Amino acid sequence: MTTDVLYSHCQADHRCNRTPCFEAQLVADGGMLPIHRNAELCADHLGDMVQALTAWARSLGLTRGQVTVLAIDPTWHVRTADQARPCKPFQFAAIPLT
Repeated sequence: MTTDVLYSHCQADHRCNRTPCFEAQLVADGGMLPIHRNAELCADHLGDMVQALTAWARSLGLTRGQVTVLAIDPTWHVRTADQARPCKPFQFAAIPLT
């Protein structure tokens, strides 16, 4: 699973200025096409966003899929060209939709 950090602040709350260090990725079977949602989050908002993604999927009747949680490199945007590449995302949880 690959991901690129796109946001410089947590997506869970527009008032949160923390740098994201996690990404929650929802992938579900939507019939004809798979459904994808993702959010980059700080540690404080990770649990709430995973719950929100699974509740959203449940409200649409999506039960075949999962939310994958990745640890991402929060320093990607402050590195210069001569510094080491950002760390690859590390998957540490996969929560099945029910």
